[in-house]
Amino acid sequence: MKYSSIDAIAIILESFKFKRDPTMLERILTRDELRYFFSMLQESSMLIYQQKNQTYKTTDKGMCFLDIYNEVEELVTPTGV
Repeated sequence: MKYSSIDAIAIILESFKFKRDPTMLERILTRDELRYFFSMLQESSMLIYQQKNQTYKTTDKGMCFLDIYNEVEELVTPTGV
């Protein structure tokens, strides 16, 4: 399945909310895509790399993006009515 850039960003940020390992992401995005999104998300301060633990973590700004993303998704998802 091909994901939009916005969906890919949300998936990445969601996966690092709890400091998970990025190996799961390699199943849905190519290494080049991951490299691109990690770089872009770090430059925009939505994702940080914690050198001490060698892990990525979603920042408060990234969490704000996820909140907005989820609200919009809720608005455009069919309700089944």
